[in-house]
Amino acid sequence: MTTSDLTTCPLCDAPIDPEPPDGFTPYARQVAGYLDHFTEEHPDHEILDTPEGYL
Repeated sequence: MTTSDLTTCPLCDAPIDPEPPDGFTPYARQVAGYLDHFTEEHPDHEILDTPEGYL
């Protein structure tokens, strides 16, 4: 899995949109959108246990 591209899910190829502007950096909003996608679509994936190791 490539962690530099957080705009597409490596498991299902779905596009991942960043969270709406909220004062955080664009990268932080993209990471939040990426983790939200995994929470909703791939709830058993190991990335949800230790995201710091992946992102």
